[in-house]
This record gives sequence, structure tokens and C-alpha cells, in this order.
Amino acid sequence: MLTSTPPVRHFGHIIIEHRLSVPWDPASPDDTFELFAREVYADGGAENPPLVFFQGGPGFPAIRPYGATGWFGELLQHYRVILLDQRGTGNSHRIDAAGDPQDRTLERLAVLRQDYIVEDAEALRRALGIEKVGPLRPKLRRVLHHRLPVRLPEISHRGLPHRWPAHHHRPG
Repeated sequence: MLTSTPPVRHFGHIIIEHRLSVPWDPASPDDTFELFAREVYADGGAENPPLVFFQGGPGFPAIRPYGATGWFGELLQHYRVILLDQRGTGNSHRIDAAGDPQDRTLERLAVLRQDYIVEDAEALRRALGIEKVGPLRPKLRRVLHHRLPVRLPEISHRGLPHRWPAHHHRPG
């Protein structure tokens, strides 16, 4: 079930936080985690087309927007940007040395797969009622750019940027 916060103006743009229970492994739908994504848009941009941001890695959460400037500000003029924390990162059941030792098993790490990240994005798209979404992929682009259209042909990827400056976000 999808839960979303009310829209809040922060750092010069509107932010909605989404949480969705998704399976670690699609073959075992009862073993789930909470997927996290932030939807960000400019004032008046609630109806702009959506663009999902896949952070490089895999293994890193999405950027944390501290302002509506630079390339991110430019995107917000045209899109609603969905910043997806990939499974096992950020607020999507973070797995690291400080976390639960039960999460650091081979079985758990084996489900941190690119095709499952695509499944997570697709589950979020359906839950949000979005017909088509474009992927923004600064580092994962080679894998997801080619895998998304094959696995999920309803996802559009034409006309989207392929490269962004390496200094595009602050750690957080």
C-alpha cells in the first residue's frame, strides 16, 4: 500500500515523500521492505510529466535536493522528478555495516539486483497512477537504459539527458 505525505514547500520546491511496500523477491511476495521515493516539482509543476531518477551505483540513495538551481532546477521547470532510493539504500531499508546483521546475508544481498530495481520503479509507477515515466540515469544508464525499455516497454526514455555533471549533489 502506498502512503504519501502532503506536499510541502522546502528548499524552493514542492516535495512529497512516498513509501510503498514491495517484495524483496517477486517470487516471494510475503517478504517485503518499504521502498522510499521523493517526488519533487516546482511551484505550478504538479501536472508536469514525471521523470524517475536512478542514482548511480547501484548501492547509493537518490540525491537530496538542497535547492532548485543548476541542472536540477532546470529539470524542475519541465518535470516532476521522482528521486528513488534504491532497495538497500537510503530510506529504502538501508543495508550497511551499521544495520541489522540479518540483512548482511548472501540471501539478502542476492536480491539487490538491477532487474528488481526496475520492478520497484514499476511498482511505484503503478501505485502513483502514472501511465508513463522517463528514467534519468546518470551512472546506471547503460544497464537500466537498455533494460527498462525491454522489460517495461511502457516506460518512455526518448529525449532524456544521458550525462550530468559529477558535482550535481551534496552528500546526505
